[in-house]
Amino acid sequence: MESIYRLHSTIDNPCSIYKVYRAPIHTVRLDSLKIKPLIPYPALLLEDSIKALVIADLHIGWDIELSSKGIHIPSQTFRLKARLREIADKIDADILFILGDVKHTIASAELSEWRDIPDFFDEALELFDKVVVVPGNHDGGLELLAPRNVEITDTKGILWNGIALMHGHTWPRLHLLEAKVMLMGHLHPTILFRDSFGLRFSKPVWLRIPFDRDNLVKIYSRRLRKSVEELTDMIRVEKLIVLPSFNDLLGGQPVNSIKGSDELLGPILRSESAILDEAEVYIVDGTYIGRLNILRMI
Repeated sequence: MESIYRLHSTIDNPCSIYKVYRAPIHTVRLDSLKIKPLIPYPALLLEDSIKALVIADLHIGWDIELSSKGIHIPSQTFRLKARLREIADKIDADILFILGDVKHTIASAELSEWRDIPDFFDEALELFDKVVVVPGNHDGGLELLAPRNVEITDTKGILWNGIALMHGHTWPRLHLLEAKVMLMGHLHPTILFRDSFGLRFSKPVWLRIPFDRDNLVKIYSRRLRKSVEELTDMIRVEKLIVLPSFNDLLGGQPVNSIKGSDELLGPILRSESAILDEAEVYIVDGTYIGRLNILRMI
């Protein structure tokens, strides 16, 4: 793999990059639970005796913000519903988890959101037995828009079948760190490419990031005033998987152009407890394009 990395760092044509790396993103196993990216969709399948679909960052109402800037496009809720139905028809999952930012406006709701968000949830409830939202920083007042049978959980995350699920804008509760794998959204990760003519374009990506457990233990020791020894036994998290935005018209944060941790979204990433430089980066079509520290050299 090292020889591939050296070749990768000398290529300035993104098409050639894809030819160099053609190792597909693989399924993660956690005991009997499988964590499987649903290529080519920005969605994960958690598969055990029960199947659960995981998505993040819908930002319903984002088109209203564009309209206020003079860019007029139709409501995109129909596209999100169509994509969700297309996925649901293929996997027959029981539960839908949405890792935050269902809505776009932060503290209130636009008139269109009062129409579009219930409409999206109605579609989701037809497709899944249970719909669960782990709220994000844009989801203030979401409970007023969601049907009663949509479960809205703690903003600091939940555990499900040994997996930690969170949006990513807050520190997770301590018991979530007992999970070996954590899933989050919030970042809208993309990779910025530049071709041989200097033209730039970005692609949404998945990130698989290892944790620095020692650093995380020290941070929680200070935050909770607990001993390092006590927390060392409790904190077992090893891997963070960051989902791309389910709404593919949104922009994202180009992680290969970030210069410092202060530019990152969310305390877990800003604290450098998740080692971003060592992140494995996958395009949504499943193509592995390398570790982030190498991609920053492009």
